[in-house]
Amino acid sequence: RVEHWERMVDIAKVDEAQNLVFGWLSKVVEQDGSPVVDKQGDIIPADELEKAAYAHVVEFRKSDVMHSQRADGVLVESFFSTPEKRVAMGAPAGDKTVGWWVGYRVAPETFAKVKAGEYRAFSIGGRARRAAA
Repeated sequence: RVEHWERMVDIAKVDEAQNLVFGWLSKVVEQDGSPVVDKQGDIIPADELEKAAYAHVVEFRKSDVMHSQRADGVLVESFFSTPEKRVAMGAPAGDKTVGWWVGYRVAPETFAKVKAGEYRAFSIGGRARRAAA
């Protein structure tokens, strides 16, 4: 059975001059190495999130507002972040975070709502098939 899910993740950084918003679209492992458990008690496997991240870049690249299905922004940055990749980039070892960091350029009207605090988070939604425990 395919289930629909949704998760809110805070916007971490903005660039007002370019209408850019950045943040973790999804994290599956916290900095201390513990898994992220969602509201339904589920854990997203890192390899599944990685596949979803790459598919989004290849197939979609658009964002919308409040799941309206009307394109409002475009992906400008996507990084599936793992400890191994960060060490390869020269970052110090020790941070065990695994997740998907993104940046979107959004419409001026949407950015104004981000700046005003009306939109404070990314909302990611999807469909998944629950695996038997």
